[in-house]
Amino acid sequence: MFEPTAAAYYRGVYPLEAMERRGHEIVWPHDDSGDPKLDELEACDAVFVFRRSEDHLRRSLKRLSERGVAIVWDTDDDLSAIPKHSPTYKNVGALKGQRRFADTVRMARTADVMTTTTDTIRAKYERNGVTNIAVIENCLNRRSWRRSQRHSGIVIGWIAGVEHTEDLVQLRLRDVLANVVSAHPNVRVESVGVDIGLPERYTRQPVAHFDDLPKHMARYDIGLAPLCDILFNNARSNIKLKEYAASGVAWLASPRKPYQGFGEKHGGLLVEDCDWEQAIERLVRDKKLRKKLGRNGKAWALSQTIDAAADQWEQVFETAVKRATLARSAAV
Repeated sequence: MFEPTAAAYYRGVYPLEAMERRGHEIVWPHDDSGDPKLDELEACDAVFVFRRSEDHLRRSLKRLSERGVAIVWDTDDDLSAIPKHSPTYKNVGALKGQRRFADTVRMARTADVMTTTTDTIRAKYERNGVTNIAVIENCLNRRSWRRSQRHSGIVIGWIAGVEHTEDLVQLRLRDVLANVVSAHPNVRVESVGVDIGLPERYTRQPVAHFDDLPKHMARYDIGLAPLCDILFNNARSNIKLKEYAASGVAWLASPRKPYQGFGEKHGGLLVEDCDWEQAIERLVRDKKLRKKLGRNGKAWALSQTIDAAADQWEQVFETAVKRATLARSAAV
């Protein structure tokens, strides 16, 4: 069961496809609701749930658990930490975010195993009494990779949801990119999701299907992954760097918790808050460095596929089934 979002591919679709390739039988949802029929789930050894935490669903899963079905629940964001200026704050932040987080804690306690993307998220749930949490990073699906497309000039790209508007504002990236574009007639900027709002040589795709993102990335020469210093960003995944690297795109990223420890051998450079214009200028002027970083990134990305993480996911499901079996035996 999962919400039909881009993140659901990394946290649900790709891991379950990897399990299917290993010979496990997967019962997939029949429609866009993300719900298979409950009578089908009763015959499963384990049920995987991504993000969802509604009361009616938790009650249904509890009944399945009582019948010996293992529950694995996953989340990949800290929605309770969305900043006030975020466009999504009104809908999922503030008190709604706190209430939703409380719902997710109840769901996580119902599960036999909780999975997540970062130690930051794990620590928050552990502080709220959740145990048996496994951290598994988001990984790539090689089928979605695209070779770089030849084009004139230099394309600077940023793929990010509208919640990254906070990063745009705090790091003054609109001014930074406007200066770079003004100084270099051969440079243009593209974004998917977030609206940079540049006056010239700028193209924005407001919404793109997840499967189309590699097509956009294949046009980039430089990929941006900026994160300002806010609590919400500490819980983010590092998948953006993996995506750029897999497409051979030299990336620039903020040295926040998700990206700490990454650098040239992973295909890019870390940039302090005040150095974005200087860092972009450096890559715009240095084609040789861009190519080197692109090659490094592609080599690193080969080790970041979902099949490389399949052992971890398989262990999660095996652990969940063992816990469910022991719990039912104790109840009898």
